[in-house]
Amino acid sequence: MDRSDFPRTGSIDCDLTVLIDVDSTNSYLRNHTGDPHRVAVAVTDNQTSGRGRQGRVWSQPAGSGLAMSIRLPDSHNTTWLSAFPLLVGGVVVDVIGRETGLVASVKWPNDVWVSGKKVAGVLCEVTDAGVIAGIGINLRYPEESLPTPQSTSLHLHTEVGQSLPDRLVHGVVTGLIDAVDQLGQGALPTLVRQVAEKTVTIGQSVRVEFPDRSYREGTATGIGRDGSLELLWTDGTTGVVIAGDVWHLTPLIERP
Repeated sequence: MDRSDFPRTGSIDCDLTVLIDVDSTNSYLRNHTGDPHRVAVAVTDNQTSGRGRQGRVWSQPAGSGLAMSIRLPDSHNTTWLSAFPLLVGGVVVDVIGRETGLVASVKWPNDVWVSGKKVAGVLCEVTDAGVIAGIGINLRYPEESLPTPQSTSLHLHTEVGQSLPDRLVHGVVTGLIDAVDQLGQGALPTLVRQVAEKTVTIGQSVRVEFPDRSYREGTATGIGRDGSLELLWTDGTTGVVIAGDVWHLTPLIERP
């Protein structure tokens, strides 16, 4: 994989780096600041030590997945940062649907699902140079090598041609640039409503596991303006969750 594999992405006004291998595309952009006023993109199909939520290590066999990170220039308007990972997931859902024809959905807070299983994950970071959105997409994992029983890969559902990685990266980068432009114009409520329509967690019976390892169960009822998950707990009270792992307790009810 090199820059010649990404002609569409290379046509965007951004600083594009295609890496043969890297420990983490997020770390690469964090350590290679470049021009803080320009969008920067790092891409690889061989990420060896990526990170997931709550510090989990996430890696992939060479050539089996697509890892990309997009650094968006610093913004003085930070009201949308807590909702940003969810909005990134919504962009990835749209791009996968457009480029593959598959029906994808967001699983709160930062996963993208196809056919009831995880096909992509999102990790966002705030740095001095701007906001970094990291996305990992399973492209060509053999079924027997998938990282968890809850995972899937695009090639198990559709043909993964040579141009698909470029089309996916191009779509995500342009989608995020557009989303940030809209956020700067006060479109946060509209964008959150749009991603809520793609969030399969809403309406599900769920178990929420908190960072301190405690948990509660209830029904997910909606998405707050800040990207939080709104719930009706089993004891009849209501609440919101900003951070936590969410497990669906019932068979997946696909949203139309």
